[in-house]
Amino acid sequence: MFSSLNKIVDRIGEIFNVFDFSYIVSGIASLAVISYGLWRYNLLYSFDNDLLNIVSVIIFTYICGLISFVIGKRVRFMYNKIFPIQRGRSRFMSCFNSAIQYVNNRNNQRGIYLNRYMDEENCRKYYVEMWSYLRGCEKAAPALKFINRFWVMQAVYEGLATSFLLGTFMGCILYDCNNCCTSLIIIIGFLASFCFCCYEGTRYAESQIIEVVIAYERYLNA
Repeated sequence: MFSSLNKIVDRIGEIFNVFDFSYIVSGIASLAVISYGLWRYNLLYSFDNDLLNIVSVIIFTYICGLISFVIGKRVRFMYNKIFPIQRGRSRFMSCFNSAIQYVNNRNNQRGIYLNRYMDEENCRKYYVEMWSYLRGCEKAAPALKFINRFWVMQAVYEGLATSFLLGTFMGCILYDCNNCCTSLIIIIGFLASFCFCCYEGTRYAESQIIEVVIAYERYLNA
């Protein structure tokens, strides 16, 4: 009974970590940027009821976080196309096949090899198959819990990438010619933070791919 209860609690915690945490962090950042811009143009309004203000802030924070995450993922993909690992191949293909090659080279003596596809569509299907296998493998639960941390951090950085990109645009819109140095520093700071978030989001995504491939091979042949 207690073990079942612990599993339920862990599952709820995982759901909160993966979705709500990343949405809340990026949602707060994006809402803060939007609110500041509206305030500068005297377009920021509030309800007379404090409870309604609190509820509306919570709702808008979550909505902003959700939208920031979706946009951030797309923007990160576009950013990575500018800086591919290998010309003519996506970063996913390069990372996934590199992990497959590492595992297969390590297993030369045992003669156990993972499939290696040359087209991205089959690679992505194979990657989904790996995730599906790990989710259905009880022994892989500790590994999945560890891998989910990479997913959470990837989602956080993708959401924040949108927030900082929004801040860059807002900085350009609110550019003050009388205080150009400060304005430029703010814009460059937002832009640098955006690039950093794209880089870190990609790093966590690629670490997750490597972990999934290694875990799949380990539990498949256990």
